[in-house]
Amino acid sequence: MGTSGRAPYQRRPPGRLTDAERQTIRTLASSRTLRDLAAEFAVSHETIRQALRQGTAVPA
Repeated sequence: MGTSGRAPYQRRPPGRLTDAERQTIRTLASSRTLRDLAAEFAVSHETIRQALRQGTAVPA
């Protein structure tokens, strides 16, 4: 605990999307908006964007 009395920052919580949901999102992304997908999966549109970007990464 720092001098401010606040607890130290912790790691980010794990993603709320399963691998199956990520695959579904990738399939639907061509015909739906990020915000529509976010509402359907109860996450933010930024979470949807991350899921799409992670799925297109090419190993080096």
